[in-house]
Amino acid sequence: MLENNADWLQRSRILMGDTAIERLQQTHVLLAGFGGVGAYAAEALVRAGIGKLTIYDPDKVHLTNLNRQLPALHSTLDEYKVKVAAGRLPDINPGLELHIHPAALTVENIAQILDENRFDYIADAIDSINEKCLLLAQAHQRQINIISSMGAGFRLDPAQIRYADISKTCNCKLAKIIRGKLRREYNINKGIECVFSTEVPLPFPANNEANLIGSNSFIPGIFGLFMAAKIVNTLTADCR
Repeated sequence: MLENNADWLQRSRILMGDTAIERLQQTHVLLAGFGGVGAYAAEALVRAGIGKLTIYDPDKVHLTNLNRQLPALHSTLDEYKVKVAAGRLPDINPGLELHIHPAALTVENIAQILDENRFDYIADAIDSINEKCLLLAQAHQRQINIISSMGAGFRLDPAQIRYADISKTCNCKLAKIIRGKLRREYNINKGIECVFSTEVPLPFPANNEANLIGSNSFIPGIFGLFMAAKIVNTLTADCR
């Protein structure tokens, strides 16, 4: 049994070493999206010891988020997701420097945000195509490390989740759209790392009148954990 005053990162230090933990504590991550994927990425990053986290998400918690999103509880319905983050994440690490923005990353503000801050890594969990591509392109042009989530919907098999360069993704309609737009509008063919699934997605139900993306409790979260793992392992690769 650990004493109450023990270092909360003691087990991480045993695994990774002091140098790696110090590196993470000095790291600033930009998280775009605090939903099914992004919230799990944020939680894992904070528990890993990331020192500074900036989150952009314009959405409030909706009833249909309850099946997969960490901020979604009956007690948090209609609250801004980043407000829930502000209550939860510093309760894990009170030393966390957390900046929350109940707003979207847009074509009007992305360049300015990247220019006015020094981000060591970006975790992209944006759904909207134009903003997603612009964020990827701006990060690529500035040589900022970025990991991007492709489509997690209509999938059930976690064993088919992979890392790949955007040029090597397959069986993902979102990734195909992103690849084409990056090539046509930004002359980018490769060099952006993604989390995606090789699983052929289940068919879109004909009776889905609300036009919702089918999802479950585990696939989006695993995408987010993959993103966090890539960030932590990349940043500390030379510390071990």
